[in-house]
Amino acid sequence: MAWSGDPPTCQKVVCPVPQIQNGRVSIPKQRYRYKDTVSFQCHEGFMLKGHSTAQCKADRTWDPPVPVCEQVGKCLPPPSIINGEHSSFSDTFGVGATVHYRCKPGFFLIGNQSIRCTPHGVWSHPLPRCEAGCVSPGAGHGKAIGLESLYMPGDIITIECNTDNISKVLHKSQCRSGGTWFPPLPACDRVLHCSKPPDILHGGHSGLGKAVFTPGTSVNYSCETGFSLVGMASIYCTESGAWSHPFPVCQGVFLLQRAKKKV
Repeated sequence: MAWSGDPPTCQKVVCPVPQIQNGRVSIPKQRYRYKDTVSFQCHEGFMLKGHSTAQCKADRTWDPPVPVCEQVGKCLPPPSIINGEHSSFSDTFGVGATVHYRCKPGFFLIGNQSIRCTPHGVWSHPLPRCEAGCVSPGAGHGKAIGLESLYMPGDIITIECNTDNISKVLHKSQCRSGGTWFPPLPACDRVLHCSKPPDILHGGHSGLGKAVFTPGTSVNYSCETGFSLVGMASIYCTESGAWSHPFPVCQGVFLLQRAKKKV
């Protein structure tokens, strides 16, 4: 007795080559076998609808189903920006359309000047923004070197104060977002200075040769050999025009030792 016919054979499942109109398969092959995975991409001007990947299943189908590439017709009207406007008055914006932005007077454009309608039907990002500029210093705030009528965020100016109390003191300030200066512009007509720090017996200070002591200026005191400093070694000029601490004195080391013994 014998078996009729030839014995069967098992062959690996082969799926049909996936076809996607207006798109392509990432790694095209002539034959796709069971559990092979493919990725899909659409041509420019088309948008993928469905899953971007699929796998060959045992029943010779692709799972998920092969997606389709739909043509992108246009973008929605371009977004508006605060304190600015765009240049286009058209109602339709096809792929590749470009729109330019500008700011209202007194504001500066920060970022890209234009955006473009992408093949996915959305506008390129990020959007620009309009930041308020800083107004030039007014009366009482000194003289700005390189004076402009309006400064954009990030600009740095140098202010020169010339008053009865003080002469040629330079301050630097930067224009910040929102149209503010930091540090705040100095009020030159109200700038005070401290009196010249006195010399002390058997000692000296670091301010010798300095004519003007403005707020924030510090002075360091030191004593001669054989003398010890009593008080604060470093003092500074305050906003009120007074020194931060009483001036120190230098006392002989021998006198200090005698004073400690009495105690």
